[in-house]
Amino acid sequence: MATRSSNSNRISNSNRVSNSNKNHELEKRRFKSICFCNHCGESIGLLTQGQECSSCKNRYHLNCADKITTLCTHWTTYEQSLENEQEDLEDYNPETVEIIGLHEFTIRTFKKFTFCNLCNRFVFGVVNQGFACMNCGLVTHKNCKKKASLLPGCRPFFTIQQELENENYNFKHFWVNGNVSKSRVCLECKDEVYNSNVLTGKQCSWCKCVIHDKCLAEYNKKNECCNLGDLSNLILSPANVILNNPLINLSNIEEIRKNCTIRRDPNSTPLLIFVNNRSGGQQGQSLIKKFKRFLNPIQIFDLANGGPKPGLEFFNAIGNYNILICGGDGTAGWVLSKIDELGLENPGPSAIIPLGTGNDLARILYWGGGYTGEKILPILEAVKTSHIFNLDRWKITITNINNEITTFVMNNYFSIGVDAKIALEFHEEREKHPEQFKSRTGNKIKYANLGAVNLISGCPNLEREIELIVDGRECAIESALEALIILNVPSYAGGCNLWNYNEAIKINLLRQKIDDQKLEIVSISNSFHLGQCKIGASTADIINQGREIIINLRQESFIQIDGEPKRQGPCRIHIQYLNSRPMLSKLNSIHGLH
Repeated sequence: MATRSSNSNRISNSNRVSNSNKNHELEKRRFKSICFCNHCGESIGLLTQGQECSSCKNRYHLNCADKITTLCTHWTTYEQSLENEQEDLEDYNPETVEIIGLHEFTIRTFKKFTFCNLCNRFVFGVVNQGFACMNCGLVTHKNCKKKASLLPGCRPFFTIQQELENENYNFKHFWVNGNVSKSRVCLECKDEVYNSNVLTGKQCSWCKCVIHDKCLAEYNKKNECCNLGDLSNLILSPANVILNNPLINLSNIEEIRKNCTIRRDPNSTPLLIFVNNRSGGQQGQSLIKKFKRFLNPIQIFDLANGGPKPGLEFFNAIGNYNILICGGDGTAGWVLSKIDELGLENPGPSAIIPLGTGNDLARILYWGGGYTGEKILPILEAVKTSHIFNLDRWKITITNINNEITTFVMNNYFSIGVDAKIALEFHEEREKHPEQFKSRTGNKIKYANLGAVNLISGCPNLEREIELIVDGRECAIESALEALIILNVPSYAGGCNLWNYNEAIKINLLRQKIDDQKLEIVSISNSFHLGQCKIGASTADIINQGREIIINLRQESFIQIDGEPKRQGPCRIHIQYLNSRPMLSKLNSIHGLH
C-alpha cells in the first residue's frame, strides 16, 4: 500500500504550523493529486499548496487552517486499519456490543459513502464494513475501534448538578463529525452539507440537525440550545436527568439510574420503553440498538434485567409519560399487571411493537401482526400521533377441589379445550429447543402441525365436562365442542375474529367492544374447525355475552389465558371485571369493531 508521503511534497520543518486550539500539527504541502479540505469540503486542487496534519492526516486550505473545528485524533497509522478488514469482519457476531469508554460499538452495514471518525478514511466493503456507536453514531474501522479512546466522548444522557447551577446553562448540541445524509441543509447557511469525498460537516446526535464546519463558529455566537428535534416530545431530555454523583461508573446505566433525580417537564411526554428479548423471533436486541440512536438510553429498559418494576418506578417521578411495550401479548400483560401491583395512580397509556407469535392486542390497536425489522423512526412518529382507548381487564379466580385459590388477569381471551392443548404442546417444545423457534413464520408452521395431530386426539365431548353460568343464569350448551373460548378483544390466536356480529344480532346479542365491561362466549367443534376459523373459511359458534362468567370444570383439561397455557384439574373458574387501562391505538379506531 502506498504511503501518504507519495501523494504530497514535504516542504520543511520550518513550515510546520501548530494549531493549539485543536491540537493539529499542520505542515504546508503541495499535493500531487486532487484532494478535499476537511473543513469546508471543497477541492484543494492539483499542485495547489495546502496544509496537512502530520498526526491525523487531515488536509486543509491555507485560509481554512485557523478555522478548524475538529479535534485531532493523533492517528498516524491509519493504513493498518484497512489491512484484512473485510476478512476479520466475516466472523464477527453482529449481535455483539463492545463498550469502549461511553461508546457502545456494534457492527454495521453502511448504505452510503461513509468515513471513519478516527482515521478520516473511507470505510470499504459491501456489507458489515465497520462499526458505529449505537448512541452517538460515531463510525470506525475495526482496527481503528481499538484506539477509540482517541475519539471524542459519547453524547451524555444526563446533566451534572453543578452545570445546572450555572445561570448561563442551556442544553447544547452534541456534534458528530461527518457522514451527513444527502439533501440535509445547513442550520446556518441553508446549503446542502453532504459530501461524498471527505469527512466534513457535523450532525447533532440529539436533534439530527446538520451544519458546515465553516458555519459552526458563526452559529455558536447565537448560543442557541438543542431542541431535541422532531422527537423531542418522546425523549427524556438529558437536561431533566440530574446526576447527583459524577464519580460513579458512567458506563453502567443502572448505576446512573440509581444516582440521578428526574426533573418534571410539563411540556414533554417521554416514552418509557420495555423490550422483551425472548418474545417471538428474539428481535429485542436489535430494537434496543435502534432506540438508542433516537432516544435517551436511560429510558430504554430490557425486561431481562428485573422486569417492568425498575422502569415503572423510575418513570413514576415524571408523572406525564407514555409506555411502549416491545413484546408479545404475554409481555403486555406482564407490564399491565405490574402497574396494578405497584398501585401507580396515573400510569401512561401503552402502545405495542409486536414481537410475539399471536400479537392479538397489537393487532386490534393497529400496531401490526408482527415486527419484521422496519425502520424505527416511523413507528416513533406514529406513537406521537396515536389515540387513547380504554381496555377492559378481567380477574380470573380458579378454585380447585381442595379449595386452593389461584388468580390470574386476562386482557385478550380465556379458553378451555383443544386450542389450549395445542398451545401447551407448542410451549413445552419451545422450552426444550428455543433455538428452533427464532422465526415467526416457522413458529406458525409448527403450530399448524400440532393442530393437525390433534384432529384425532383433541378434547372430545368437552360439553359434558363443563357447566357454564353467565350473569347468574345457567347457559345450556346444545352442540358438541372441543373448545370453549371467552373473548375480550376482537382478535384471537393471531388475528382471527371469532365473534360473528351478523349471527350475534339474530339472538339479540351486541357488537363486541373492548371497553363495555362485557365478554363474548363462543365454541369450536374441533381442531379442524379452529383451522377453518383462522383462515376465514368458517366462524365460531356463538353462545352468549355477559359481565360475569362461572365455569365448573368436572374433569382435567387444558386452559390458556392470553396465550399462556397450562393443564387444569377439576375446578371452579370465576371471571369478573377488574379494571380498565388506557392503550394507544395507531389509528382513531379499533381493528375488528367497525
